[in-house]
Amino acid sequence: MFPTITNYFPPEEEEKGSLIPLVFCGILSLCFLVFFISIFNAKANLGNFSFKGFLFVLNYMAVIAVIVAFWIEVNLVNTLWILLAATPVTLFLMNTAIRPEDCLIQGFSK
Repeated sequence: MFPTITNYFPPEEEEKGSLIPLVFCGILSLCFLVFFISIFNAKANLGNFSFKGFLFVLNYMAVIAVIVAFWIEVNLVNTLWILLAATPVTLFLMNTAIRPEDCLIQGFSK
């Protein structure tokens, strides 16, 4: 049929920079900082903030860090395995650290 066999590979796309994910991560970090400052400005009751609550906050920040790492460099399969491994720890900390008794807001009642 054809006298010669030729292979054609389209040119590879240029690698895209990580400027957009880094800007989005910066916006996400800024929103978290504004939220954190607003908690202290509202005179939130942090007297019930326990060690398990602190571990939950650290776990939550680690999950966000995994998502940010996916945006920057880590591939999807590794990200999903890491999130799958973190799921039992996150669920355990959510159930032990966030109790209804400790979530009272002054000025509001049931």
